[in-house]
Amino acid sequence: QAASGKRQAASGKRQAARLYSKRFSSVSNALNNILAVLSDSFIFNIILLIFVTLFIFVRIPANLLFYNIFSFSNPDQAVLSFIE
Repeated sequence: QAASGKRQAASGKRQAARLYSKRFSSVSNALNNILAVLSDSFIFNIILLIFVTLFIFVRIPANLLFYNIFSFSNPDQAVLSFIE
């Protein structure tokens, strides 16, 4: 009986995985279709370019700032310099 229970559990897991992959592939297909339609439009490409450049310009200084705060060997020193 225990073996049959294990078998049932395994088949249930397999079924769930199959269902999930089916749903996921349908979602990704929908996203791909939307992106294909949008990428045809020139304006969307410009907006995307602006967003990417803004993201890069905003992210890099933040990373450098955090690196400067956390690069001290002594955490108290880092906190003090941050307060100053």
